[in-house]
Amino acid sequence: MSDQDRGSDGPLSVTIKYGKGYEDSWISVRGSAAVVREELIRAFDLDRDESLSLAALVLNATQQAHALHALGRGAGAQAISGERVGRSRSNPSAWQGAQTVRPAANPSRPPQEDGEASLRGAALSEIEGAESVEALKLWWAKNQSAFADPQVKSAYKARGKALQAASAK
Repeated sequence: MSDQDRGSDGPLSVTIKYGKGYEDSWISVRGSAAVVREELIRAFDLDRDESLSLAALVLNATQQAHALHALGRGAGAQAISGERVGRSRSNPSAWQGAQTVRPAANPSRPPQEDGEASLRGAALSEIEGAESVEALKLWWAKNQSAFADPQVKSAYKARGKALQAASAK
């Protein structure tokens, strides 16, 4: 159902649960479609992609909430600001920047493959540049979709092991 099918000016309520249990945190947002969209973008630090339906935005917010919950429960991680890991709003990660870059035309390969290679390269650079296990976990929480690529997943695991070994010394 699109925002228009429901009536974009009508009251909506969206609840996003971080986990399955009642004791787990959740966030509820109420208001018009525009208010709900804005609050979710702000609460989960999502991109302002107007081409996404409200349903897709809710899905992205839910995935981020589940990732944060998994990190908190499974790894004992805590949310920290981007500045504490060397990033800020004025200096977005290479991965975020790569999502908006259009690859140059290459007649030998379809453009989609060039874009995928560019995103993979940016992801691999971010992983290799992680200076701590915490920074790597934060990258994972924000870029879960990148793990569909086996090279990214493999590089993430290898970097995690290397950082753990270095911190054990």
